[in-house]
Amino acid sequence: MATLTVPVSFRWSGPPGQKVELVGDFPDWKYPRAMPELSSGLYACELELEAGVYRYKYRVNGHGWMRDPSARLIDHADVFENNLLVVGGTTPPVVFAPDRRHLAFFEDGRAIFHVEVADPAFEPSHVWIQDDPKEPRRRVFAPLKLEASRGEWRLLKAEAQLAPARSKARPVFGFSGAPEQVFQLPEPRGQKCRPPAWLDGAVLYTIFVDRWLRGASSAPMPQARSRRAPTTAQTFYGGDLHGIREGLPYLQDLGVTAVVLSPIHCSPTPHRYDSTDLLAVDAALGGEAALGKLVEAVHARGMRLVLDVAATHVNEAHPAFADVLARQQRSRFCQWFRLKRFPVVARDTSTFENYYDRPELPWLDLREGGPARKYVFKAVERLIDAGVDGLRLDAMDDAPASFWQELRARARARNPELLLMGEVVSDSPARYAEERGIDLATDFRHREAMLAFFARGAIDAEEFWARVVFDRFRSGPFDASFHLAFLDNHDTARFLSMAVLYDRLRLALAYLLLRPEPVALTYGTEMGLAGSDPERILDDAWPERLPMPALDGPPNQTQVLLRELTRLRRQWGGLLGPPRRVRSQGRLLVLERYGPDLTLRAYLNASDETVTIADIPDRARLLLSINDPGASVSSPLPACAGRIFLVPGPPPVPA
Repeated sequence: MATLTVPVSFRWSGPPGQKVELVGDFPDWKYPRAMPELSSGLYACELELEAGVYRYKYRVNGHGWMRDPSARLIDHADVFENNLLVVGGTTPPVVFAPDRRHLAFFEDGRAIFHVEVADPAFEPSHVWIQDDPKEPRRRVFAPLKLEASRGEWRLLKAEAQLAPARSKARPVFGFSGAPEQVFQLPEPRGQKCRPPAWLDGAVLYTIFVDRWLRGASSAPMPQARSRRAPTTAQTFYGGDLHGIREGLPYLQDLGVTAVVLSPIHCSPTPHRYDSTDLLAVDAALGGEAALGKLVEAVHARGMRLVLDVAATHVNEAHPAFADVLARQQRSRFCQWFRLKRFPVVARDTSTFENYYDRPELPWLDLREGGPARKYVFKAVERLIDAGVDGLRLDAMDDAPASFWQELRARARARNPELLLMGEVVSDSPARYAEERGIDLATDFRHREAMLAFFARGAIDAEEFWARVVFDRFRSGPFDASFHLAFLDNHDTARFLSMAVLYDRLRLALAYLLLRPEPVALTYGTEMGLAGSDPERILDDAWPERLPMPALDGPPNQTQVLLRELTRLRRQWGGLLGPPRRVRSQGRLLVLERYGPDLTLRAYLNASDETVTIADIPDRARLLLSINDPGASVSSPLPACAGRIFLVPGPPPVPA
């Protein structure tokens, strides 16, 4: 079904002869939109936008960031203080649009509303819902409750339960205490929107395949370097699919439930995100036969296998692009790429569009019905038919939204339990959620908060928790299973590279695995892998892409802790609700997760000082200590240490 959009104009006035760009959530800040000079000093552009809330600025000559003087609201809750635009929603200072970041409606009649208010004087009190068109005067009212605040900016949430039998009637709703505006609930989220059941509580382990170990029975890889050689963009270490299969016992013992691999298609580079053939498994990794054996071995252990699909661009050596270079307009592959003019010249990006600053990587043209789009779908279907349990979709912001929507429909038609996991670097993964593409999105905002609190010590516990709650609220009313929590991945600096101290890493891992979201561990985290250049930009973290050490050594302290944390996660995680902050004091964070008959309480001391903990509940039993070998129930908690307690009995009744 086509998405409704409306035209929105943007204008900026300034000195003539400038290069002016619109930068914002269109769909992401890394995609500036040119604003031509219509007349002397007047610059403008027009976009077709869906209903939603957008943040933006103007950029002049590539570096000067300008506010829009005509903007009705500035987002002061965001440190960058961006212009804010509401399309198809409320009138500021009430900030709401009937999109996925602010509204969820389910088949059982449940509805969730997220509303932001920039001025408390205009705060609405309730959401009203007219759920029966035959009785227009009858309304259901749901109170808007404060979830979090940033200065005067307030985040409000309401939940309503409508009759399931009426949930298909598309009720209308509005806000009490705000200007009278009427909206319609969307189609309810159905079965097709739900993630596979195995994602609940999942512990994913992401492997950069070349950096893993080579199989004992594999022939040597001629270009493989010594594992002591420096890691660069050109360095091969020779990891393969046989080596991963042989490592499955180790991973399962660690508590891993799913293995996520970097691309395995043919490529001239170690990372293989620049394929020369998306329809074949690289022979250097063992080929199709090795993939088949790996799938079988993973499933025999009750684990899952997820493969990375880099679908937006290819290597210049791809036969289709090579044919364009050789045959020019006569090539049958011209429609595969975003060509600008002829003759097309290798690495001359004035003749074709390419992946950012990489002239050797031409973009595929993934328009609807195009041959490149069909080629990618064929590659995806081959992987599904090989028995994989999920796909990681690389660089989702770099392809049309309709592409991901069609990919999901095709993939789920082949395997209804297939996981679709998206790399979404922007702040709005909701645009790709559920039937629009993915079940699970990388949560970079949560990672940034964890780095600031656990690794750098830049914020206290109060600010850390405020950021987590604020960012999660703004991402939309999704279940925890939609957010992938992680400390690092193979495109970023490793957590330990920034934290330096192993104790900080272990404390952060305890927090991570206590959360209900699916979590991802980067290969070698438990081995203490750390790079030499944590300031490298995203996608260029080669000093962090280190070779995996041998698996046969005695377990270290981090490995032992991970096994205990994953055991607790398996034993208790499914019985407990979302984490709640009990208190925060300096850099001490106390969290609880409640179940009907028990509570887990965690004390996480990220400070450099010993603290006293005096609020341990009666009957609390110490389950696990972190960086605190001499721990007892009530002893002082050392610096950079933690304790996890089990408290039997029902949770306390709120006052």
